[in-house]
Amino acid sequence: MNKKEISEIRRRTNPSKTTASAIFGCYVTASGEQISSFSVPTLDMDEQEGKQYFGIFKKILAPQLGSKSFNLDMDVNFVANSEAHKFLMALRKSRMKDGGLRSRLYEKIIDNVHMEQNHLILIDFETYDVPNKKDEELSDEVFSYFLVAICPVKQSKDELSYITSSKDFHNKSNGYVSCSPLYGFMFPSFNDRATDINSALFYAAKNENGSADRLAKALFGSELPAGEESTRTKFSDVMRTAMGDECGMETVRQLQRELATMEEAYESDPEARVEPLKLNKTDITQILEQKCGMEKHQSEAFSAAYDEAFGSDTELEPQSVMELVKYKVSTPNVSINLKREAAGDVQMRTIDGIPYILVRADDGVELNGIPLDRIPGGTEFSD
Repeated sequence: MNKKEISEIRRRTNPSKTTASAIFGCYVTASGEQISSFSVPTLDMDEQEGKQYFGIFKKILAPQLGSKSFNLDMDVNFVANSEAHKFLMALRKSRMKDGGLRSRLYEKIIDNVHMEQNHLILIDFETYDVPNKKDEELSDEVFSYFLVAICPVKQSKDELSYITSSKDFHNKSNGYVSCSPLYGFMFPSFNDRATDINSALFYAAKNENGSADRLAKALFGSELPAGEESTRTKFSDVMRTAMGDECGMETVRQLQRELATMEEAYESDPEARVEPLKLNKTDITQILEQKCGMEKHQSEAFSAAYDEAFGSDTELEPQSVMELVKYKVSTPNVSINLKREAAGDVQMRTIDGIPYILVRADDGVELNGIPLDRIPGGTEFSD
């Protein structure tokens, strides 16, 4: 699924558009014991409760592909022959009304998700009359899918609360409350705005104790792709191996500028493919050589390091290589965040043998919100 398709499903994930008769759930202890299973009829939910339930499901439909959301493609053999895929299809066919199948799903999740606190598993089954692109009065198909969210549960803090019976305030806990989901998924996928039973959308806010990896493998037979943070760290290591101390600020700025321009042009093209833009090793090497001044021996080192880190045939999305919207310049003690258009305001200089980061300050400088006076004619600040 691409960002537009995720957003289309996300927009209809709310109480006013739901087709679900009930939300199903299971409350689990940290040790994996089921405390209770339940169903909450959607018609019985008040406005606030409905927003809270569907707000949780909306969070697992995160548009940050490669960061929190991952497309999991299942191989042909898994789809055709595995009991796991037959189970997914049975869940979908039952519209989540089969209590035995729901219990099996809870057990699969409990076996693979290990949390240090109690947690809540929630299920929502939906149908969507997919409107035709040219005529919204017509429907291309009915897309049937289910969402599963897995949320940590914590005890609320004791607070002074109004006690109706005594008409005064006392220290009281409001019990246990659900937090934002750590994991979740949608099956099947909504690829090309149509049902794709060969794929699922998986959500992982983090991979606590390897839970996300185990769950993705158990349910979909797929490895969870490397997250954006991991990919960026690997790419940074590749650049360091290739260029060493010769990787200057302008090289990184120019690489970011080129990647951002390509991404923006791709997303603005109405004829663009539904898949996100991906670049192979050759594409990135050409940018580095032609736009960033990388020398021949450096590009050879880059190619070898890329193969070792990612594999020679691996394609990367531009935003997984580096941040495209802003710059972050940092040392062990200082961090400077800039909008992309302000990148030229920062330079690196060596003064009396000491390296410095210089920031242009035409519009004034504040320290803890207090404006500082500059010494007239100089670049220093008075104490």
